[in-house]
Amino acid sequence: RMVSQKEHEALQNQYYIAIAKAQDLQEQLRARQKQWGQRNRDFDVTVKLARELCESILAKDPKEMVLGADYSWDDIPVNELILKARKAFQEYIESRKDFMGKIMDISEERRQAAESFKEQLELLMARSGAPPISKEESGSQGEQEKKEQKIQQKTDAVPEERKTDAGSGKLAVLMDEHDDFDFTEEELYKDIAKINARTQITPKSVPVTESKRRLEHKARRKENAMKAHVINLKEYEGKLDRTGWMVMESIGKEGVSIYSDIEASVLKKEPDITANKIRVSIGILFNIGLIHKEPVKNPLKGTFYIHQLTAMGSHVYKDRYGLPPVSSEMDKIMAEHDNCVHGYGIKFVAEVLRENGEFQDVCDANRKNPIHLGGGSSYVPDIVCTDKSGLKMYIEYECANHTQTNFNAKCNKMCKASPVLNFIVPNRMAADKMMRLVENWIENRDKKSLSHVTVRVTGAFQLKGRTLADNKNWKIVYQPGRGSKPHINF
Repeated sequence: RMVSQKEHEALQNQYYIAIAKAQDLQEQLRARQKQWGQRNRDFDVTVKLARELCESILAKDPKEMVLGADYSWDDIPVNELILKARKAFQEYIESRKDFMGKIMDISEERRQAAESFKEQLELLMARSGAPPISKEESGSQGEQEKKEQKIQQKTDAVPEERKTDAGSGKLAVLMDEHDDFDFTEEELYKDIAKINARTQITPKSVPVTESKRRLEHKARRKENAMKAHVINLKEYEGKLDRTGWMVMESIGKEGVSIYSDIEASVLKKEPDITANKIRVSIGILFNIGLIHKEPVKNPLKGTFYIHQLTAMGSHVYKDRYGLPPVSSEMDKIMAEHDNCVHGYGIKFVAEVLRENGEFQDVCDANRKNPIHLGGGSSYVPDIVCTDKSGLKMYIEYECANHTQTNFNAKCNKMCKASPVLNFIVPNRMAADKMMRLVENWIENRDKKSLSHVTVRVTGAFQLKGRTLADNKNWKIVYQPGRGSKPHINF
C-alpha cells in the first residue's frame, strides 16, 4: 500500500527523535566514561596510599619479616593487607602499653629514690649548719611548718603526766588507747615521726609513741590495700617450680633474652636440669603471662626466640627477689632500634664484622651519638666501623621495607654524612628490592648530582672473610657518575 504524506512525515519525525536521543545518550556515555576514568584514578591513588600505610605498619611486625621465602606485600590483595595491618597495629599497641608500664614502674622507683636523696641532703645541711632550703625551692615547706605547729599545739595541750618522759626530761606524746581516730591527726603524727627519724632524736625532738590499737588499725588498712595485689602475685608464684624461677632469674638478673643464652645460664647453675625441662618451663611462663617471647630470623643462622619479662612478670620477680629486674637485652635492642627483627639483624651483622678483624671498633648502638648534619637534622647509622687508621664507615642494615619516599629521604640524609652509602641486606630477595629502591632514588635525584656518590649493597650471608673497604667485596655497586647500570661482583 502506498504510504501517505502524513504517515511519511510522522515516520520521519520519529527517526529524527531517535537520532537526537542516540546523540544525547552518546554524550552521556562520554561524560560517564570520563567520570569513571577519574574515579578509577582516584581509587588507584587511594589503594596506593592504603598499601603504603599498611606496609609502614607491617614493617614493625616481626612475623612479617619472612626471610628466604617467596613472600611480598605486593602480591596480597589490598583488603587482606588492611586486615593484616590492623591486627599488627593492635598487637604493636599492646606491646607498647606493656613497655610503657615498665617505664612507669622504673620512673616511680627513681622518683622515690630522688625524694630519699633530697631528704638526706636536707639532713646533712641541717647538721652542718647550712641555711635551710627556701620556700621557693621547696613548695611543700610551708605546709610542713603548719603541720609541725599544729602538732606542737596538741603537745602543749596534753596533761603534764603525758608530756614528760620519766627520768629523761624529754617531751613525749602518748596516744591513749581510747583516743578517737582522726585521720588528719594521724597523718600529722606520721609526719612528725618521719622528721624525728630523719634528723635523729635531739633535746627538742618530740617522740611519738602510738598505741597498740592504732598500730593494729594501720596494719589492717595497709594489709587490705595490698591484699588483692599480693594474692594475685602469690597465685602466679605458686605455678612456678625451681626451673621456672631460674629462668626468671636469668632474664631478670642477668638480662639475657635469647633462648640459647637462657638455657646456658640455667645449665651453668644446675647441670642436672635437662634442656627439655627448661623449654617446658619457658612455655609455662609464656602461657601464664610472665614472659613475652617472639621469633626473630637471624640472617646467618635461621629463626630463634627472644624473651623479656612482662609487666606482671616484673612484679612477680620483684616480689620474689626484692629488687626490680634489670633491662633485658631485648628491651635494650627495642629501645635502640625500634623493633627486634631490625635490631637483632644489626647485632648479628656487627658480630660478623668484629670477627673479620678488619676494623678496630664496630659499634651497633649509636642512638646516643648522632651525626649532626646542620639545619637541625641528624643521622644515626645502624653500624659505625672504625678502621685501624681511624677512618669511619657507616653501614645500614636494611630489610627493604621502606616506601620509596622514605628511602629517598634516608639516602639524601646519608649523602650528607658520607659519599659512600653502604647497605647490608638479610637475603637475595631483599637485595633485589634494594636494587629497585636505589635505582629509583638515582633517577629521582639525577645522575649528575650524584657523580661523587657510591652505593654498595651486599647480603649478610656474604660478609665473612671479606674486606669491606674494597668495592669488589660488595655484591652490587652503583657509581652514578660512571653509568646508570650497577656492577655485579658475584
